[in-house]
Amino acid sequence: MLHHTDRCAFALVAGLLLVTLWFGPAISSSLNEIERGSITLQTASAPPWLIQAREHLGTNPGYWSKPWCGAYLSVIMPGPLPKLSRRVAPWLDYGLSSEPRPGAVVVMERHVGLVERCNSTHCLVISGNERGELGRVVNHRWYKRSAILDFRWPHQ
Repeated sequence: MLHHTDRCAFALVAGLLLVTLWFGPAISSSLNEIERGSITLQTASAPPWLIQAREHLGTNPGYWSKPWCGAYLSVIMPGPLPKLSRRVAPWLDYGLSSEPRPGAVVVMERHVGLVERCNSTHCLVISGNERGELGRVVNHRWYKRSAILDFRWPHQ
């Protein structure tokens, strides 16, 4: 006979399985629709700061504890860097305004990162201070293009 806690755990697992079976295809289909039409960046043509960000995936390379997306970019991007670059707003003045392209800085209202690839509605962004298995780390996340204020490219 199952104890009350065993029955609760069984019900939870059964419920998660049901949700996965019911909604899994829809979630997968949505991600595939976002992926469709994306331009995949080949590593050989990636700028060095994007390659470095990819190497940091899943880590917090500066061991930061406060919001650190801007601080992370200030470590990997070529200068001159924005004053108070730990904050987001100064990144609107970084380099030159750009088309969305792999390695471009993505500036949003409260977050900055780098473009991996975009399609007509979303951009896959790699950035610091994202959720990950080990807490806040460098990670990928899809953002709606409508949430992006600007794309910036370093002065060359």
